[in-house]
Amino acid sequence: MRYSKVSFPTAGPLEKQLAADQRIDVYGIYFDVNTDRLRRESDPVLQEIAGALERNPQWQLTIDGHTDSVGTAEANMNLSQRRSEAVRAALVDRFGIVAGRLTTRGYGATVPKAADDTPQGRAQNRRVELVRHSRARFSHPCSSRPWSLVLSAARRESRLGHSRHGDGRRTVHKRADVARRRPKFASTATQRLT
Repeated sequence: MRYSKVSFPTAGPLEKQLAADQRIDVYGIYFDVNTDRLRRESDPVLQEIAGALERNPQWQLTIDGHTDSVGTAEANMNLSQRRSEAVRAALVDRFGIVAGRLTTRGYGATVPKAADDTPQGRAQNRRVELVRHSRARFSHPCSSRPWSLVLSAARRESRLGHSRHGDGRRTVHKRADVARRRPKFASTATQRLT
């Protein structure tokens, strides 16, 4: 069975559309039939994606793979996952994008864009979708709070006499206990300055 190659022009450059809409359907990424092997015709689009990621270091992308309904649901789900992973691997290996900025998902034929009863509809359903996420700058790796908030909370707790334990408990100390726990050199340094 032969498949026709259908290219759909985007409304604007990929980067602008990702910036405005946070998602874009990409039809310029081509694979060999029933495989996850990328074709060389995909290089210009992969270069455009890599360039957008290089110019926007705060962006993270989820690469969603979609197929048409030809074949079994399980095979299509597996194929779409492998294809999204192939796009990720190409961006990491060939274009130097940090792997942690890219995640993959495979949807098979579960999210069609058009009816699958025509070659044009099936071509529209075979796509890669990019979903943009922005990560907070200087964020704490274990929390969604920025570092400045984490540090200011730690300073505030130390002034108020709070202490955190490894198991998440928090203890509030009386002011006298806090003064007793401070190192002695701090009080002698203060006396010298006065």
